Amino acid sequence: MKITNYFISAIACLFILQGCASTKSEEITAPPQYTMTVSLKIAERNCQAIPPYKNALVFNSKYNPKEKSKSTVVAGLEKQYEASTAYINQFAFRIVKLSDSLIKNPRSGDLNCYLSLLSDWAQHSSLANSESINHVGKAVRKWTLAAISSSYLKVSLSHQSAIPPVTDQQIKAWISVLAYQVKQDYSNRKPTQINNHDYWAGWSVMASAAVLNDRVLYQWAEDVFVYAAKQIDQQGLLPNELKREKRAAAYHNYAMQPLAMLGLFVSENNPQLFNQHRDSIERLTSNLFRHALGDSVFEIKSGFVQVEDEITIKGRSAWLAPYLTYSPSQESDIKAVMALSSNFRSTRLGGDLGYLFITSNSNHK
Repeated sequence: MKITNYFISAIACLFILQGCASTKSEEITAPPQYTMTVSLKIAERNCQAIPPYKNALVFNSKYNPKEKSKSTVVAGLEKQYEASTAYINQFAFRIVKLSDSLIKNPRSGDLNCYLSLLSDWAQHSSLANSESINHVGKAVRKWTLAAISSSYLKVSLSHQSAIPPVTDQQIKAWISVLAYQVKQDYSNRKPTQINNHDYWAGWSVMASAAVLNDRVLYQWAEDVFVYAAKQIDQQGLLPNELKREKRAAAYHNYAMQPLAMLGLFVSENNPQLFNQHRDSIERLTSNLFRHALGDSVFEIKSGFVQVEDEITIKGRSAWLAPYLTYSPSQESDIKAVMALSSNFRSTRLGGDLGYLFITSNSNHK
């Protein structure tokens, strides 16, 4: 099926879903931090194009395929993976960076560049390809959708009147296609398989649901959150992340990143349900806080010395900024860990969350 056919179907589906979401109770509420009081300044920008990825979504893993725990990175495989996904990752990084600029120092040139990049990829990329794809390709697609939908959510809510309706429809149609593909990619998986990949899929679909006001997508993402919360055991651990052995700490934190975003939207739209699972989430985050502050909890629980387990660097603690807004009982621990961090920016979570949830409090509509 050609990409253009996807757009026709998606646009029709989008209009139907918007028509169904007619009552206040059915609307999906984005947290207020995503809607900013900002005005565009008229300013040109030299917009560097990023060629749309047009090849198959078939990529190699960077981990040793002979190792069950998938905890050892093979340098040659990592370089191969990075080379084959370079355009996709550059695109995701660029659009999220532009979305940050459109909140911090909004200029018309940045908006035109941002919309141009999204439109170009919507029309010409192969991200919507469901035929030539493997499990790593599915992972790359969901991570990219997370960047697309979470960045477009804040841009569209803050600059709604400046986005041409035709462009808005085209981008939303593409997001809808990708979101339903991700939903299909990560449905009906075995309990032994469900891990951080599913949570990231849930986050990409949740952000898409908020952009589209799509209750079907929202419900699926909410169900992912509930299932994940139930996976957390009484010790505050995720058994399928503990299997990563020497990377258990890193992958517990990596799993918590999308779970924090899912929790943010669930607490906004279904607070009673969130509160049913609050204790489980807090058991997990308590272990991460202990680890960040020097406790050997993951080393003890996994039986392995941990590697690359610094969770307060390279934006790995970006999730703390939104988490702080709905977890008051852990405020002191959250702030203690945040004090060790200087970077709360994550491409897959939608950009500079420190600015969005902490710095810009006075700019929210």
